[in-house]
Amino acid sequence: AYNLLKDKNVKIIAITGTNGKTTTTTLIYEMLKKDKFSVHLAGNIGYPLCSILDKVKENDIIVTEISCQQLENMHEFNPNVAVMTNIVEAHIDFMKTYDHYKYVKSKILQNHTSSNVAILNYDCSELLSCVKDAKSTKKYFSSKEKIDGAYLDNGFIYYYDKKIIGLSSVRLPGVHNYENIMAAIMGVKEFGCSTRSIRKVLKSFSGVSHRLEYVGTVKGRVFYNDTEATNIKCTQIALSSFSKPIVLLLGGLERNQDFNELVPYMDNVKAIIAMGEC
Repeated sequence: AYNLLKDKNVKIIAITGTNGKTTTTTLIYEMLKKDKFSVHLAGNIGYPLCSILDKVKENDIIVTEISCQQLENMHEFNPNVAVMTNIVEAHIDFMKTYDHYKYVKSKILQNHTSSNVAILNYDCSELLSCVKDAKSTKKYFSSKEKIDGAYLDNGFIYYYDKKIIGLSSVRLPGVHNYENIMAAIMGVKEFGCSTRSIRKVLKSFSGVSHRLEYVGTVKGRVFYNDTEATNIKCTQIALSSFSKPIVLLLGGLERNQDFNELVPYMDNVKAIIAMGEC
Protein backbone atom coordinates (compact mmCIF):
# COMPACT_ATOMS: atom_id res chain seq x y z
CA ALA A 1 0.00 0.00 0.00
CA TYR A 2 2.85 2.38 0.83
CA ASN A 3 4.48 1.73 -2.55
CA LEU A 4 1.21 2.62 -4.26
CA LEU A 5 1.12 5.93 -2.36
CA LYS A 6 4.62 7.06 -3.25
CA ASP A 7 3.61 9.01 -6.34
CA LYS A 8 0.60 10.69 -4.75
CA ASN A 9 2.58 13.35 -2.86
CA VAL A 10 0.90 12.67 0.47
CA LYS A 11 2.25 13.15 3.99
CA ILE A 12 2.32 10.21 6.40
CA ILE A 13 2.47 10.38 10.17
CA ALA A 14 2.99 6.93 11.69
CA ILE A 15 2.52 6.03 15.34
CA THR A 16 3.99 3.04 17.15
CA GLY A 17 4.97 2.03 20.68
CA THR A 18 3.95 -0.59 23.21
CA ASN A 19 1.12 1.36 24.85
CA GLY A 20 -0.90 4.39 23.83
CA LYS A 21 -0.73 3.88 20.07
CA THR A 22 -4.44 3.90 19.34
CA THR A 23 -5.25 6.83 21.65
CA THR A 24 -2.39 8.90 20.21
CA THR A 25 -3.32 7.99 16.63
CA THR A 26 -6.96 8.89 17.19
CA LEU A 27 -6.07 12.20 18.85
CA ILE A 28 -3.80 13.17 15.95
CA TYR A 29 -6.50 12.33 13.43
CA GLU A 30 -9.21 14.23 15.34
CA MET A 31 -7.01 17.31 15.84
CA LEU A 32 -6.07 17.53 12.15
CA LYS A 33 -9.67 16.91 11.08
CA LYS A 34 -10.91 19.61 13.46
CA ASP A 35 -8.42 22.00 11.84
CA LYS A 36 -9.92 21.26 8.39
CA PHE A 37 -6.99 19.26 7.02
CA SER A 38 -7.78 16.58 4.43
CA VAL A 39 -6.80 13.61 6.58
CA HIS A 40 -7.28 9.82 6.52
CA LEU A 41 -7.07 7.25 9.32
CA ALA A 42 -5.52 3.85 8.57
CA GLY A 43 -3.28 1.01 9.72
CA ASN A 44 -3.42 -1.17 12.81
CA ILE A 45 -6.34 0.88 14.12
CA GLY A 46 -8.79 -1.12 11.98
CA TYR A 47 -8.67 0.45 8.52
CA PRO A 48 -6.09 -1.21 6.23
CA LEU A 49 -3.97 1.31 4.34
CA CYS A 50 -4.84 -0.40 1.06
CA SER A 51 -8.54 0.24 1.71
CA ILE A 52 -8.15 4.04 1.44
CA LEU A 53 -5.92 4.22 -1.65
CA ASP A 54 -8.76 5.35 -3.91
CA LYS A 55 -9.75 8.11 -1.48
CA VAL A 56 -6.33 9.74 -1.05
CA LYS A 57 -5.63 12.93 -2.98
CA GLU A 58 -2.46 14.94 -3.50
CA ASN A 59 -1.29 16.80 -0.36
CA ASP A 60 -3.55 14.75 1.94
CA ILE A 61 -2.28 13.54 5.32
CA ILE A 62 -2.48 9.88 6.34
CA VAL A 63 -2.45 9.08 10.07
CA THR A 64 -1.51 5.45 10.55
CA GLU A 65 -1.00 3.22 13.58
CA ILE A 66 1.80 0.68 13.05
CA SER A 67 2.17 -2.54 15.06
CA CYS A 68 5.33 -4.54 15.67
CA GLN A 69 3.90 -7.33 13.51
CA GLN A 70 3.60 -4.87 10.61
CA LEU A 71 7.09 -3.45 11.22
CA GLU A 72 8.63 -6.94 11.23
CA ASN A 73 8.55 -7.19 7.43
CA MET A 74 8.79 -3.53 6.44
CA HIS A 75 11.70 -2.43 4.30
CA GLU A 76 10.84 0.70 2.30
CA PHE A 77 8.23 2.36 4.51
CA ASN A 78 9.31 5.87 5.44
CA PRO A 79 6.81 8.18 7.18
CA ASN A 80 7.38 11.94 7.12
CA VAL A 81 6.74 12.00 10.88
CA ALA A 82 7.08 9.02 13.22
CA VAL A 83 5.75 9.03 16.78
CA MET A 84 7.02 6.48 19.33
CA THR A 85 5.00 6.52 22.54
CA ASN A 86 7.10 4.13 24.70
CA ILE A 87 8.67 0.67 24.80
CA VAL A 88 8.16 -1.97 27.47
CA GLU A 89 8.38 -5.74 27.21
CA ALA A 90 5.46 -7.15 25.21
CA HIS A 91 4.57 -9.59 22.41
CA ILE A 92 7.47 -11.85 23.32
CA ASP A 93 5.38 -14.84 22.19
CA PHE A 94 5.69 -13.43 18.65
CA MET A 95 9.02 -11.58 18.87
CA LYS A 96 10.84 -14.28 20.90
CA THR A 97 13.15 -11.81 22.71
CA TYR A 98 12.79 -8.30 24.11
CA ASP A 99 15.89 -7.18 22.19
CA HIS A 100 14.31 -8.27 18.91
CA TYR A 101 11.06 -6.54 19.84
CA LYS A 102 12.94 -3.27 20.45
CA TYR A 103 14.82 -3.65 17.17
CA VAL A 104 11.58 -4.20 15.25
CA LYS A 105 9.99 -1.13 16.84
CA SER A 106 13.01 0.99 15.87
CA LYS A 107 12.53 -0.01 12.22
CA ILE A 108 9.92 2.74 11.90
CA LEU A 109 12.89 5.14 11.71
CA GLN A 110 15.21 2.99 9.59
CA ASN A 111 14.75 5.00 6.38
CA HIS A 112 14.65 8.41 8.04
CA THR A 113 17.01 11.24 7.15
CA SER A 114 17.29 14.63 8.84
CA SER A 115 14.33 15.77 6.71
CA ASN A 116 12.09 13.35 8.64
CA VAL A 117 10.89 13.95 12.20
CA ALA A 118 10.85 11.44 15.05
CA ILE A 119 8.76 12.34 18.11
CA LEU A 120 9.97 10.41 21.14
CA ASN A 121 9.12 9.87 24.80
CA TYR A 122 11.98 11.58 26.63
CA ASP A 123 11.24 9.65 29.83
CA CYS A 124 11.59 6.18 28.25
CA SER A 125 15.28 5.27 28.37
CA GLU A 126 14.68 1.93 26.62
CA LEU A 127 13.13 3.78 23.69
CA LEU A 128 15.85 6.41 23.45
CA SER A 129 18.53 3.73 23.55
CA CYS A 130 17.13 1.66 20.71
CA VAL A 131 16.74 4.65 18.33
CA LYS A 132 19.97 6.44 19.23
CA ASP A 133 21.47 5.80 15.79
CA ALA A 134 18.43 6.98 13.82
CA LYS A 135 19.16 9.87 11.46
CA SER A 136 15.81 11.55 12.09
CA THR A 137 15.39 15.07 13.43
CA LYS A 138 14.42 14.09 16.96
CA LYS A 139 11.87 15.95 19.07
CA TYR A 140 10.63 15.05 22.53
CA PHE A 141 7.79 15.08 25.06
CA SER A 142 8.05 14.48 28.81
CA SER A 143 5.70 14.09 31.75
CA LYS A 144 8.56 14.36 34.26
CA GLU A 145 10.85 17.18 33.13
CA LYS A 146 10.59 20.64 31.64
CA ILE A 147 12.30 20.07 28.30
CA ASP A 148 12.71 21.65 24.89
CA GLY A 149 9.53 20.16 23.48
CA ALA A 150 6.18 19.27 25.08
CA TYR A 151 6.02 18.94 28.86
CA LEU A 152 3.81 19.20 31.95
CA ASP A 153 4.27 22.05 34.40
CA ASN A 154 2.08 23.27 37.23
CA GLY A 155 -1.11 21.69 35.92
CA PHE A 156 -0.66 22.69 32.28
CA ILE A 157 0.58 21.12 29.05
CA TYR A 158 3.20 23.21 27.25
CA TYR A 159 4.55 23.07 23.70
CA TYR A 160 7.97 24.73 23.52
CA ASP A 161 7.11 26.92 26.51
CA LYS A 162 3.75 27.93 25.04
CA LYS A 163 0.84 27.05 27.31
CA ILE A 164 -1.57 24.79 25.40
CA ILE A 165 -4.23 23.67 27.90
CA GLY A 166 -4.84 23.12 31.60
CA LEU A 167 -5.11 19.51 32.72
CA SER A 168 -8.41 20.34 34.43
CA SER A 169 -9.88 20.99 30.96
CA VAL A 170 -8.70 17.67 29.52
CA ARG A 171 -11.29 14.85 29.53
CA LEU A 172 -8.76 12.02 29.35
CA PRO A 173 -7.46 11.24 32.87
CA GLY A 174 -4.06 9.94 33.96
CA VAL A 175 -0.40 10.69 33.32
CA HIS A 176 -0.24 7.98 30.64
CA ASN A 177 -2.91 9.86 28.71
CA TYR A 178 -1.14 13.19 29.21
CA GLU A 179 1.86 11.57 27.53
CA ASN A 180 -0.35 10.43 24.64
CA ILE A 181 -1.74 13.95 24.38
CA MET A 182 1.72 15.54 24.31
CA ALA A 183 2.84 13.06 21.63
CA ALA A 184 -0.23 14.00 19.59
CA ILE A 185 0.38 17.74 20.01
CA MET A 186 4.00 17.35 18.90
CA GLY A 187 2.78 15.38 15.88
CA VAL A 188 0.07 17.73 14.65
CA LYS A 189 2.20 20.82 15.16
CA GLU A 190 4.54 19.44 12.49
CA PHE A 191 1.68 20.11 10.05
CA GLY A 192 0.79 23.54 11.47
CA CYS A 193 -2.34 22.51 13.36
CA SER A 194 -3.82 25.38 15.37
CA THR A 195 -3.81 25.40 19.17
CA ARG A 196 -7.50 26.28 19.02
CA SER A 197 -8.36 23.00 17.29
CA ILE A 198 -6.12 21.04 19.67
CA ARG A 199 -7.95 22.51 22.67
CA LYS A 200 -11.38 21.76 21.20
CA VAL A 201 -10.53 18.08 20.75
CA LEU A 202 -8.95 17.71 24.20
CA LYS A 203 -11.99 19.25 25.89
CA SER A 204 -14.35 16.72 24.28
CA PHE A 205 -12.37 13.52 23.57
CA SER A 206 -13.10 10.92 26.24
CA GLY A 207 -11.11 7.96 24.91
CA VAL A 208 -11.28 5.08 22.47
CA SER A 209 -13.14 1.79 22.69
CA HIS A 210 -11.77 -1.00 24.90
CA ARG A 211 -9.28 1.25 26.75
CA LEU A 212 -10.66 1.92 30.22
CA GLU A 213 -13.91 2.56 28.40
CA TYR A 214 -16.87 3.34 30.66
CA VAL A 215 -19.57 0.75 29.91
CA GLY A 216 -22.29 1.59 32.40
CA THR A 217 -23.49 1.48 36.00
CA VAL A 218 -25.63 -1.42 37.24
CA LYS A 219 -27.01 -1.37 40.80
CA GLY A 220 -24.32 1.07 41.88
CA ARG A 221 -21.46 -0.91 40.33
CA VAL A 222 -19.45 0.82 37.61
CA PHE A 223 -18.18 -1.30 34.71
CA TYR A 224 -15.13 -0.52 32.55
CA ASN A 225 -14.00 -2.34 29.41
CA ASP A 226 -10.19 -2.51 29.27
CA THR A 227 -9.79 -5.49 26.96
CA GLU A 228 -6.92 -3.78 25.12
CA ALA A 229 -4.81 -4.08 28.30
CA THR A 230 -2.85 -7.01 26.90
CA ASN A 231 0.33 -6.56 28.94
CA ILE A 232 1.42 -5.97 32.53
CA LYS A 233 2.06 -2.23 32.10
CA CYS A 234 -1.45 -1.58 30.75
CA THR A 235 -2.98 -3.49 33.65
CA GLN A 236 -0.87 -1.58 36.17
CA ILE A 237 -2.14 1.68 34.65
CA ALA A 238 -5.76 0.48 34.85
CA LEU A 239 -5.46 -0.63 38.48
CA SER A 240 -3.84 2.70 39.37
CA SER A 241 -6.78 4.62 37.92
CA PHE A 242 -9.29 3.67 40.64
CA SER A 243 -9.35 4.14 44.40
CA LYS A 244 -12.55 2.16 45.01
CA PRO A 245 -12.74 -1.65 45.49
CA ILE A 246 -12.10 -3.48 42.21
CA VAL A 247 -13.34 -6.81 40.87
CA LEU A 248 -10.77 -7.65 38.18
CA LEU A 249 -11.60 -9.90 35.22
CA LEU A 250 -8.16 -11.23 34.31
CA GLY A 251 -6.84 -13.76 31.82
CA GLY A 252 -5.49 -14.47 28.37
CA LEU A 253 -2.06 -15.36 27.01
CA GLU A 254 0.96 -15.35 29.31
CA ARG A 255 3.46 -14.02 26.72
CA ASN A 256 6.36 -14.70 29.11
CA GLN A 257 5.29 -11.91 31.45
CA ASP A 258 5.76 -11.93 35.22
CA PHE A 259 2.39 -11.48 36.91
CA ASN A 260 4.14 -10.77 40.23
CA GLU A 261 4.66 -7.27 38.82
CA LEU A 262 0.94 -6.70 39.42
CA VAL A 263 1.18 -7.35 43.16
CA PRO A 264 2.04 -3.74 44.21
CA TYR A 265 -1.07 -2.57 42.32
CA MET A 266 -3.51 -4.97 43.99
CA ASP A 267 -4.36 -2.96 47.13
CA ASN A 268 -7.89 -2.15 45.91
CA VAL A 269 -8.57 -5.52 44.27
CA LYS A 270 -11.15 -7.45 46.33
CA ALA A 271 -11.58 -10.33 43.87
CA ILE A 272 -10.19 -11.71 40.62
CA ILE A 273 -12.28 -13.57 38.09
CA ALA A 274 -9.72 -15.62 36.16
CA MET A 275 -10.29 -16.93 32.64
CA GLY A 276 -8.54 -17.93 29.45
CA GLU A 277 -5.29 -19.82 28.93
CA CYS A 278 -3.75 -18.39 32.13
